[in-house]
Amino acid sequence: MRCSDIDRAEINGERLEKLWMEELAKKGPDKASFSRVIWRATRTRVIIGALTIMLSVSFSFAAPAFVMRQLLSDLSKGQMSLGYGMLLVAAISGMEFCRSMLFAVGWVTNYKTGVRMRGGALSLLYKKILKLRGLKDKTVGELVNICSNDGQRLFDACAIGPLLFGGPVVLVYGTIYTVFLIGPWALVGSATFLAFYPFMGFISRITTSLRRKCIAITDKRVQRMTELLNCIKLIKMYAWEKPFAKKISEIRKHERGYLERTAFVQSVSQSIAPMVPIVSGIFVITAHVMTGNDITATQAFTLVAIFNAMRFSLGVIPFAIKALSEVRVSLDRCKSVLLMEEIKEYPTKISNPHYMVVMKNASFSWDIDNANIEIIKDGRIDIEIKVNVPNGKDMSSKQSIDEKQKLQEDTDDNQSSSSPDRTLCDIDFTLEKGKIIGVCGSVGSGKSSLISSILGRMNLVEGRIGVSGSLAYVSQQAWIMNATVKDNILFEDFYDEKKYNDVIHACCLQEDIESFVSGSETEVDIHVGRHIFTEYLTKALKGKTVIFVTHQLQYLSQCDGIIVLSNGRITERGKHDELMARNGDYANLITTYYTQDDNRDMEDDIRGSPQPVTTNRQRTFSDSSQKSGSHRPGFNQQASVMSATSNKEEMKKAGKLMVAEEMGKGKVTFRTYWDYIQAAGGVIISGFAVLMFVLNIGIQTGSSWWLSYWLDQGGGNFTIPFPGNLSNTTNITTATVLSRNIRDNPDMNFYVTVYGLSVFAIVFLMLLRAIIFMKVTLHASSNMHDNIFSKILACPMEFFDTTPVGRIVNRFSADMDEIDVRLPGNMEIFLQNILMIIFALVSICYVSPWFLIALVPLVFFFVLLNKLFTACIRQLKRLDSVTKSPMISHVQASVQGISTIHAYGKSNEFVDKFHHLIDTNTVPYFLFVSSNRWLAIRLDIISACVIAVTGLLVIVNYESMTPAMAGMALAFSIQMTGLFQFSIRMAIETEARFTSVERLNHYSREVESEGDSIIKGQRPPNNWPSDGCISFKKLKMKYRDNLPLALKSVSFDVLPQEKVGIVGRSGSGKSSLGVALFRLVEPDSGSISIDNQDISTIGLHDLRSKLAIIPQDPVLFVGTIRYNLDPFKEHKDSDLWEALEKCHIKDTITALDSQLDSTVVENGENFSVGERQLMCLARALLRHSKILILDEATAAIDTETDSFVQTTIKEAFSDCTMLIIAHRLNTVLSCNRILVMEDGRVVEYDSPSSLTANPKSKFKMMLDAVESQQGML
Repeated sequence: MRCSDIDRAEINGERLEKLWMEELAKKGPDKASFSRVIWRATRTRVIIGALTIMLSVSFSFAAPAFVMRQLLSDLSKGQMSLGYGMLLVAAISGMEFCRSMLFAVGWVTNYKTGVRMRGGALSLLYKKILKLRGLKDKTVGELVNICSNDGQRLFDACAIGPLLFGGPVVLVYGTIYTVFLIGPWALVGSATFLAFYPFMGFISRITTSLRRKCIAITDKRVQRMTELLNCIKLIKMYAWEKPFAKKISEIRKHERGYLERTAFVQSVSQSIAPMVPIVSGIFVITAHVMTGNDITATQAFTLVAIFNAMRFSLGVIPFAIKALSEVRVSLDRCKSVLLMEEIKEYPTKISNPHYMVVMKNASFSWDIDNANIEIIKDGRIDIEIKVNVPNGKDMSSKQSIDEKQKLQEDTDDNQSSSSPDRTLCDIDFTLEKGKIIGVCGSVGSGKSSLISSILGRMNLVEGRIGVSGSLAYVSQQAWIMNATVKDNILFEDFYDEKKYNDVIHACCLQEDIESFVSGSETEVDIHVGRHIFTEYLTKALKGKTVIFVTHQLQYLSQCDGIIVLSNGRITERGKHDELMARNGDYANLITTYYTQDDNRDMEDDIRGSPQPVTTNRQRTFSDSSQKSGSHRPGFNQQASVMSATSNKEEMKKAGKLMVAEEMGKGKVTFRTYWDYIQAAGGVIISGFAVLMFVLNIGIQTGSSWWLSYWLDQGGGNFTIPFPGNLSNTTNITTATVLSRNIRDNPDMNFYVTVYGLSVFAIVFLMLLRAIIFMKVTLHASSNMHDNIFSKILACPMEFFDTTPVGRIVNRFSADMDEIDVRLPGNMEIFLQNILMIIFALVSICYVSPWFLIALVPLVFFFVLLNKLFTACIRQLKRLDSVTKSPMISHVQASVQGISTIHAYGKSNEFVDKFHHLIDTNTVPYFLFVSSNRWLAIRLDIISACVIAVTGLLVIVNYESMTPAMAGMALAFSIQMTGLFQFSIRMAIETEARFTSVERLNHYSREVESEGDSIIKGQRPPNNWPSDGCISFKKLKMKYRDNLPLALKSVSFDVLPQEKVGIVGRSGSGKSSLGVALFRLVEPDSGSISIDNQDISTIGLHDLRSKLAIIPQDPVLFVGTIRYNLDPFKEHKDSDLWEALEKCHIKDTITALDSQLDSTVVENGENFSVGERQLMCLARALLRHSKILILDEATAAIDTETDSFVQTTIKEAFSDCTMLIIAHRLNTVLSCNRILVMEDGRVVEYDSPSSLTANPKSKFKMMLDAVESQQGML
């Protein structure tokens, strides 16, 4: 089933975008209101929905006010005829049916408005996200949370908000009519109702404040959770699960504090609304009687029925206020995203067809400030000047040079004094069409920033820039989508088989594609690197313009030109021979590169096609021998693929790595409810919470019973003279009768006191119930969160390799929001209203036991309806949850790959896909909410039948039934109309929302765990390992049951403090050795021992905490530099500075304003990849582990720094055992021994001198292949 055109996200998003642009133009960024935009987009439909609701309310008021009053009046006089009575009963039932139909029309109108605004707002936000230059103070988790939860808040406001209009209408009706009914004391009830509104306004302000604070903490929790999941491999290898879990638990504890306060306020709000009519009735009747007035059963129960009719209209007010309060917070958050800085369109087309990129005195900054910008456009120069004028407003415009020259002169001083920190300065750069330009420089010199400036991702502070033609971008850290290999290669382009195959050949991916179905990200070694440079850059891209940023300096001699960057400036430019002759910076780089004896690229050049090498999601190990096709859906720009060689059929079976999301079927099982009860504290605690509801509703119902009993007592035993005059006025014997006037009852004060004090009992129990219910439900949700979180952390890596992060995040954001906020609200309403129905039905049955006979078929039809409906509603809710996860994953992946999406100009394609995902989710969600109306109408028909049966029983038995009892029965039956369908709908929605509990519990029950973190009685000594010797004995390992062995009977020993280089062709099993050592995958057979301790016999924490790894791709966490170096405050500042100095990054950190406390943004994007790598190296230095694994830890840094770092590694880790997974000679030629892997087996293991002396050695062949690269310079 497809989404209707008018409800599509694209159409509604375009409409909202137009209104938002008008709002910005009219009000400016500061005063612009996204709430006003939503109102302009929805006001017509909101007004229609509100008018329909008000008309519905009028029918609900008319039934008790006019028809029921007439019926009770005739009954009290004993003048009721059967036909006339049946006509009155039919009128009441008919009015209730009209009310139900109109109410359904109003709801569906609101639902339609809601889905349109939800889809439109998400579309607008996503398009804005794809235009962002950077996230700044936003995180991926926060953006995901906005799309996940705030869209739902907008729907709720559109669906429930218009119900707010029904309350004032029914209040006006009630005030006028009750004054007419019993006199001016009825104004006491109206005053009580009026006091309710400012009180709810006060509640609304508190709720808004609490929700705003709570949402901010929730965003932080989701962001931390997202970061943890993205970095889970590194966290596991560093044994940091518990410390990270503790931090998230602390955030959750803080969040729970606000959730408790919010839940209590909302519980009070939801409890007061249905309580106000009862309290108002008690106040009015008590005041009326205490002032000496009489009241009849007709008046009293007409008054009660009217107030009960007002109950629903007033009862929904808290929900409407809550929805409007929450949407205010959500829309403010949306506005903050919509006002974020967009990528600047300064790189414009240039008229000269011979140039692709032109920069003239261009300076760039990552920060925004005053700028003097010249933009090359169609052969002329425009100047755009942005000045901060005194009143705080920005003045920005475009004019010709002559028109702006004076203004420019006036603002020069301001610009020079307040100029932002410039990352690139005075860049003069012209790139001719069809040329290959190499860019080199040290870490932090500005190489990546140069690319970012061309892509338009930096602020042009000064100068000119022009870009012509389309762009393609290959980032230093790969980003791929959670899609097929073909989809990742095509990247939304049309499939041309010949072109596709040519690209596969040029990128040396033929055998990769054949050998792993889900893989596409192959790490290049020297053979593949040379092939790519020759076949791809010089042949396939012949005629194209290429900017080639590299630390692999051997390729620069083949470039048409070279740029050398240092400190954000171009220090040298020219061809290789020219620059070498100058003996400047470039010559120094080349000399450093080649004067290191072992500093040559060394990966395999074994004859034959290369095998696939890919990286895992965090690229901690870079070998492809991990999991077949395992990849992550585009997170962290470090997303990639892990694979293993196998035959084609096996790989095809294993090719689909990402498992489909589970979706429950049938009823929510009893076990799901039982798990929730257990999480809440057990049967006794949960039962006590329900008991509070029973007592609270029982007292409310008891007040009506007490009123009925009081009115039936009349004057008690008080007698009055028989009315009329006797003819004999002398010796009169006066006849007397019992008084029916309650004023004459000698016990009236007792009845009034009990009736009045019931108010205090109702209020006290309501507050007690709110506190207990809040504590119990949040105890349940917090326990579930903590349990599932612990379970997720204990999952093996296979789970994370086969489950998109977005899916897991959805459980901890959208599903937790359901369990924290929405499920308790639904449960509270359901328990409250279903108990009111039960007490009402019991009361009717007590008044007329014959009602039980009619109740049987009514219950039968109800059960039948419920059975037909609940199966549908459950599956629709599950479909809603399942179709929401891809939408969340798409947002998350898009944010991580935004640079690549911009560069390729694929924003429109990604927006179209997002629209499709929203529309796919809209269909089951709209059906879910609309199906409730289907049920509501049918339940209201059953309710109308209850009224009819009750009315007929009252008419038939009026002689044996007191007017008070008849009035109470009719009042309760009318009360059940809206209440009955609303309660049942809440019951079904509650069950549907329990699917979120079901989804969370799936992880706790179905997902396997790793080995024990700590095994008591098997803990190694504190100083283990003291020597650092490692022994592999006949180790066999495979990543999944349906994959072949990645390690095949591997046996070798590493001596204490020995440095072993591990080499081999791609897919040979190099990184699998590290995987096995950290027990990320448990072996099939064989063993690994460290200092004669079998590592399979000790806990994972005891093992991993004693090892260290320096990954190929750096992983930094959101926080500060200090936090990234020493997350758990175990070292002194002097230790941190010493580590930074050894890693040659101390000067960079010292130059920052806050130094160690400087901010690290998400993924460390405010540092270059090389700087991130050096910080990770410093982090490893602080770990002081006896065994260290290096996975080409210096690949992202320049050769000079590489030389220093290699020296640091040798000195700092001289007493450590090191396994070096090698890609360059400088990491292995100085090793004690070299281990050569092939097809999961050890084929050579000896000293470098012995291997190089053997002409048949595979290592010797690799070395010869590397030496042949010398001729390239």
